[in-house]
Amino acid sequence: MYKSVKIVAGKGGWGGPLVLVPTETRCKIVSVTGGGIH
Repeated sequence: MYKSVKIVAGKGGWGGPLVLVPTETRCKIVSVTGGGIH
């Protein structure tokens, strides 16, 4: 069983919120950013 992940925009960010609901075959999250994850 996997938990859902809610992604929200930070200060100066845009968009969202985005809720990712994992499944048995899609259970990984890859983040590609220019400024890192804080």
